[in-house]
Amino acid sequence: MRGERIVQERGGVALRAMTALVSVVVALGVSPGRVEARVIGATVPVRGMTCALCTRSVEESVKGLGGVRVTADLSARLVRVEALEGRSVGLRDVKDRILAAGFKIGGESELEAIGRFILTGDGRITFRVNAGASYVVLENDTLRRMFRQHPRLAGEFQVAFRLHDHPEYRPPAIALARFEARRPPAPATSSAPASAP
Repeated sequence: MRGERIVQERGGVALRAMTALVSVVVALGVSPGRVEARVIGATVPVRGMTCALCTRSVEESVKGLGGVRVTADLSARLVRVEALEGRSVGLRDVKDRILAAGFKIGGESELEAIGRFILTGDGRITFRVNAGASYVVLENDTLRRMFRQHPRLAGEFQVAFRLHDHPEYRPPAIALARFEARRPPAPATSSAPASAP
């Protein structure tokens, strides 16, 4: 009898917690179907490209991923990858394709992604692109400008950043270059009746 009561109490607590979570999600205007979190572009420095045949080799290798548009720039020694509508760029996959084509990665990559910022209790800010990609945001002028314009960093943002993917950084750290608020949270509706004029 006592065990049954504990299960009922815990079930009630879980149900109330789930109801509260749904209320918060609805109040913020977040719907799982509406979140567009994804990496929409990547620029990767490449060493070893010396001719037009090299750039074509890199482009064809990366295009093999499917769902991407690829441009290799010989003079800048960069490969730019853009995700097609509704797709996401996997940076690790892009780098693996470049290496498989016989070239080397020449430094830090730059990414453009859509996601959400998370402010943690210990003062850290992370940028979450999806369930598998989360980055610690380093402080810089762009981040300070974002805070002035969007003090809670709530809603969905499209940001461009340099990825500092070093073994010491877990999760990897990013330095923001530019940002755009894409979908701010829906304003909370007031339950107070409107006053008569």
